[in-house]
Amino acid sequence: MNTITIREKSQTDNNTYQAELSFNGDIPYQIEIKNPFTEAKQEALLEWYFEEYSEFPFIKQVEFAEAAASINIYGEDLFEQVFKPRKAYTEYSNALLVGDLQLEIIGSPAFHQVHWEALKDSDSDHALALHYPMIRKPVVEQHPQPMVKGQESATLNVLLVTARPGGKRDVGYRTISRPLVDMLQNAKLPVKIDILRPGTYQALAKQLEQVTIEFGKGYYHLLHFDVHGGVMDYAALQSGRFLLESRYGREDLKPFEGSRAFLSLLGTEEKPTDLLEATELSGLLSHHGIPLVMLNACQSGKQIGGASDTSLGSRLMQSGVQTVVAMAYSVHVSAAKLFMQTLYENLFKLVKLDTAIQLARQDLFNDKVRKVYFNELIDLEDWLLPVVYQRQSVAL
Repeated sequence: MNTITIREKSQTDNNTYQAELSFNGDIPYQIEIKNPFTEAKQEALLEWYFEEYSEFPFIKQVEFAEAAASINIYGEDLFEQVFKPRKAYTEYSNALLVGDLQLEIIGSPAFHQVHWEALKDSDSDHALALHYPMIRKPVVEQHPQPMVKGQESATLNVLLVTARPGGKRDVGYRTISRPLVDMLQNAKLPVKIDILRPGTYQALAKQLEQVTIEFGKGYYHLLHFDVHGGVMDYAALQSGRFLLESRYGREDLKPFEGSRAFLSLLGTEEKPTDLLEATELSGLLSHHGIPLVMLNACQSGKQIGGASDTSLGSRLMQSGVQTVVAMAYSVHVSAAKLFMQTLYENLFKLVKLDTAIQLARQDLFNDKVRKVYFNELIDLEDWLLPVVYQRQSVAL
């Protein structure tokens, strides 16, 4: 496989990075990357496009169109910076002719804040991530975490975690989980799926401990979270009905600076949402040797600034999980359903994982219609949202 690598070397300021571009590990080209969004309001507009527009899809039509168009503008600007050296563009063109290509982005959380999935040649109709796998990797550590490895097994073992703290007002359990289970039951494939009930941290911890005792570390190859997620500061935690104290198996959530990434599991009747923080989940997965995590949770791949690692997907990768699929912004239910169904259909046909993810992204691009509030239908460029973090390729 031909691999194009973009590796961060240093950060000049908040929006500028010195980096290296290489092809199959050959002598690198020195490049400088500046975030194409030079003003904070441009990023804010894109966030509004994915996070808020669907609530009132009758207003600000011009801003909506501008935000959608900004993705292509951003991607082409980024491409010009990456392949600015003339010889580098020639090598890129030759790599396209050969095919069997993948792109890897190696760097810090701040470097991963760039919307690399938008990378687009102005001579092409589509972003590179729609045709080729794109993965994000951590900077090589001085004391790297040991790689976890699932057991060799006659079946692919999956644990599905579904939680709806909002009860009847929440998204139905059957929206994503049911089609996935039905597909597994109908497919003549060696797949074993366990559904966690109830969707609490206590049930999750006990289930993983039980199978580790019974079958050994690494029994589950894939852990899928069909739950909500978000990036929040401590003030937001205090204003909601979140379980912050007397949390099973974990310390109380104490005040902290900045923002952190959380998954929402089931809590108590008074505090229906139990927030599972990135470091808490990463420790659990590392202990039980789970190599692959799917997160169709909103904002599970959202990185805010570079001072701390707010992306749940990135944090799990740093902890030793081999591959994490996450979402950069809030994802609509119909998009999550389409993405996950396409991904699993290919995965269970023994298509390579990176390629299965790329094909699922392509389906989001080809079918952009999303049903939003007031039963309105809009076209959304949410193919940009899936983000793949990888320390090591997972061979299922």
